[in-house]
Amino acid sequence: MGNIRELLSTSSVIVSFIVGFLAAYAVIKEIDFSKIFKNEKSIGAFVGKVILFFFIVSFVWVLLSSLFILLRIQE
Repeated sequence: MGNIRELLSTSSVIVSFIVGFLAAYAVIKEIDFSKIFKNEKSIGAFVGKVILFFFIVSFVWVLLSSLFILLRIQE
């Protein structure tokens, strides 16, 4: 576990999180939730947006963190 901590620097974690946040924000803004929910301003639509947002952020974060680890191993 200590090896992974050495490979994953703080800056790569921050970059991964920021890119994931921006990607999730863009996706949430572009998806038309009125096709899924009758009222886009309802609590269910809000919860759906939050769950989708965190899912996208975590997916991008894990993907980019793995990429940064692989790049660091290559060095």
